[in-house]
Amino acid sequence: MYHHRYPGSSKCLNDGNEPSWQHNLYTSAQQCCSSHFSWDLNNCLGVEQQATYKWYANWSMGKCVQDCKNSSGGSCGGLVPGTYVITHSSAEACCNAHMSYLPLSQCKY
Repeated sequence: MYHHRYPGSSKCLNDGNEPSWQHNLYTSAQQCCSSHFSWDLNNCLGVEQQATYKWYANWSMGKCVQDCKNSSGGSCGGLVPGTYVITHSSAEACCNAHMSYLPLSQCKY
């Protein structure tokens, strides 16, 4: 049976080591991950995230960036950190939605 692993991890395990107090047990990793880690589902399921090349607001950079690995160059600002992040089809749409107070040239990475 799968159980969630707290604290410090967003994983569901099927190792037979669930604590005796833990009664939230699941027959699949999908059920467990969906119930406890829906915001980080791919990581919980061990699915490697793929680049979509859509645009999102990277607030630590203060820019709209593309969803792709930094090493890819161009406007890539790293993979989207989670399913909770809103993505856009263009830099213009991202900037208008999240940083309309900046000119496009300062908003776009």
